[in-house]
Amino acid sequence: LRWSAAKQAFYVENLFEYECATVEEVLQHYAEGVQHKNMAATTMNAQSSRSHAILLVTLTRGTALQAPQSGKGAAGDGTLGEVVSTLALVDLAGSERAAGATQNPDSKVGQERFKEAVNINQS
Repeated sequence: LRWSAAKQAFYVENLFEYECATVEEVLQHYAEGVQHKNMAATTMNAQSSRSHAILLVTLTRGTALQAPQSGKGAAGDGTLGEVVSTLALVDLAGSERAAGATQNPDSKVGQERFKEAVNINQS
């Protein structure tokens, strides 16, 4: 989540939004997202997620409205309603103690892991 001073609004950096017609399309986009996740080894985890990922699935279904019991009103004349459901799957990057983020804090890789740990913990 970032702040845009020009637009005076928050926005999500690197956000991708797709309209899918099938489950296979959703899974294809999910698999692509998993391939782009940042992963790295730390002293606490051999495959630690270094970035957050959110899969937000919104399902929309049109429904015909039922006619009222009293027989009055326009419902039931082909008017459509809409049912919307949302499922959010969130994979948070590994939150780690900065002191345990690396075995060798003096190495370049160790310094990068330390910076990642600090950034992840602040997000």
